[in-house]
Amino acid sequence: MTAVNWIPLLLTFVLGFLARAIPEWFQDRRLFRREQEARRASRRERLEDRRRNFQSENLLNLQESLYRLMRGAAAAHHHFLLAYKRTGEWGKQLLPRELDEMVRDAQARTSIFVVRIHDAGFREQVQHLKKLEVEATMAHTPSDSERAIQSMGELFVECNYRIGELLRGLDDELGFAKESKTAVGEIGAPIPK
Repeated sequence: MTAVNWIPLLLTFVLGFLARAIPEWFQDRRLFRREQEARRASRRERLEDRRRNFQSENLLNLQESLYRLMRGAAAAHHHFLLAYKRTGEWGKQLLPRELDEMVRDAQARTSIFVVRIHDAGFREQVQHLKKLEVEATMAHTPSDSERAIQSMGELFVECNYRIGELLRGLDDELGFAKESKTAVGEIGAPIPK
């Protein structure tokens, strides 16, 4: 065979190879992009789950610390009230060590958990509740302490209700994410009409 006979054969081989390789290359690129997007979506989903779980756990911890703060303030008020009935002097006695530690711990834990909350309005409510606790335990008169405790109780109910709303919102968000995933199906697949 001469070189002239080999050229068409070689040209056919090269064109056949290119005709097969180019579509495969495009198909591989599409597949790579799809897989890459699926990994990104999976990572976003895991991060969202972690964020929701963290926020949920934080709200539950905050709820517990608010309960302890409320309990401590009420116990301190009661301690001062009993001492006032005995001595006629308000707030001159020190709190028992365990009660003082309980209130201090509840204040500190509340401070830790509240800064992690996304809702700025709710953070302000909790800060106000903490201030009311200080007013109740540091009041100069029984009536000032009583007013602070009463306001604190009302605000505690509001805060507790708001925590429930936020927790239900996280659950709704999780339900929506699961529904979206099953409605769309595989990531990258077109949405059925």
